[in-house]
Amino acid sequence: MRVSDTAVPYAGMVAAAKIRHAPDSDLCGTRGYYGRFRHDGGIDFDKEIRHPDSVSTGLTSPWSVLPSNVWIGYKYIVRDIDGGTHVKLELWRDMTDGANGGAWEKLNEHVDTGGWGTGHSPCATGVDPAQIMTGPNLSVFIRDDSVSDVRYKRWSIREIGPQ
Repeated sequence: MRVSDTAVPYAGMVAAAKIRHAPDSDLCGTRGYYGRFRHDGGIDFDKEIRHPDSVSTGLTSPWSVLPSNVWIGYKYIVRDIDGGTHVKLELWRDMTDGANGGAWEKLNEHVDTGGWGTGHSPCATGVDPAQIMTGPNLSVFIRDDSVSDVRYKRWSIREIGPQ
């Protein structure tokens, strides 16, 4: 639940997957995929090439601004598909506070089939910035930048095998 923040437009309800991101000085460890419900009402996916260089998909806007003082169910699915050759990202929301299991609505999806990140600086010599990040990585995390009060409840993280 968004309660109080400085409304940095790109910040909001954000989760990252297939990433290590610690320490930031390990530029290849900071690579990963983000799913964002942004404070400006937009949603998108962001592929971090090397911290802080990233490339985003186009914004869609299910809200004029991310609502405040409303419980929003957030689901971010990241999974290898096509025999482990591509990565599919999905963002879902539930606006019922989980009533009867929720009324989950898929808002967006994107498949990294290659080329996403072309033209960006690599994290290290010989590492393609457009590489599809299949397979497991060390961690996933949630973040919400520039907030003074944000609330979470009933959440879990679990790994689902590839399709």
